[in-house]
Amino acid sequence: MTNQFDGRPFSARLHNIRIKNRLRYSDMAARSSDARSSAWFNKLLNWSHPWVNSPPTRDTFSRLADLLETSEEHVREMIAEEWYGVKTSEVSPRVRRLSARIDELSDEDAELLERFLNRFHQEAAA
Repeated sequence: MTNQFDGRPFSARLHNIRIKNRLRYSDMAARSSDARSSAWFNKLLNWSHPWVNSPPTRDTFSRLADLLETSEEHVREMIAEEWYGVKTSEVSPRVRRLSARIDELSDEDAELLERFLNRFHQEAAA
């Protein structure tokens, strides 16, 4: 079964942020410092194809990253995939979402996280 946001990572992320934070379309425009209008967000989430709107422009990426609670790089990747069909990596959305936070860890904490993940992976394989 497919959902309306399959192959649309930007829209899926936007939808999840909207639900999580109970945002109206006008709230999304305000939280992005008007990177896009409330009508743009409404069309994007309620139509079945992203080309109903033009893709975000480079000068809006940082403001959209704030709204989407992610990095500008991740915003660029989601836009490239959704509007142009270009996947910048074969990494799952979960890994992309966590990668910026993992990169900010100290070496000691990153090592601890790696041991933690390895332990869970071993338990799941058993």
